[in-house]
Amino acid sequence: MKGHYGRGFDQLWKEFSSAEKYVWVCSPWITPANFTRLVKISKNGPSVRLITSDDDRNIECINAMREYAKSNPSNLQYMIIQRGKRATEQEKSVPGRLLHAKIYIKDDKLAFVGSLNFTETSMYDNIEYLLALDDPKDVATVKKDFEDLWLYLENDTALEEVYPEDTIPTLHKHTT
Repeated sequence: MKGHYGRGFDQLWKEFSSAEKYVWVCSPWITPANFTRLVKISKNGPSVRLITSDDDRNIECINAMREYAKSNPSNLQYMIIQRGKRATEQEKSVPGRLLHAKIYIKDDKLAFVGSLNFTETSMYDNIEYLLALDDPKDVATVKKDFEDLWLYLENDTALEEVYPEDTIPTLHKHTT
C-alpha cells in the first residue's frame, strides 16, 4: 500500500495499458479522451467496466459513450448514475444521490482509491491523492466493493450502508 499526492498521474495509464483481464473505473467525471483510451484497452482484450455520473460537466463523454454503445458491441460495459431522471437500460436512476466515489482496479493485482477524477485536469493539473493497493486481500476488498456497487445499479438493490464495528475505527471524543 502506498499513498501518492500531487499531479501527473501517468502511472494510472501505464498500469491500465498493461492489463490482461480487466480494467474497472468508477469516477463521477470522465473526459472523452479518457473514454477513448478505455475503448482502446477493451479492443486489445481486457474487459472494461465504467461507472460515471450524468453531471452536466460529463455530458460530452456521456454522448460519446452512448454513440459508441450503439455500434460497437464489445467487452466495454458502462453505467451512468442519473439523479432522479428516467434511465435507459444501461443508465440507472438513483434519486437524490450523487456519485462521488473514485475507484480504479486492474486485473486482480492493483487498485487505486482517492480523490482523482478520470479527467485530464485531475490527472495533470489538480493536486490529488491516490492510495495504491497491491496486496491481494486489499485489492479483493476494493473489487468486491466495486462489484457490489455494480450489482446495486444493475439490480436496483439496496447498498449496505451499515458498517461492522471492526471495519471503521472508533473515534474517541477528547474532553477538556
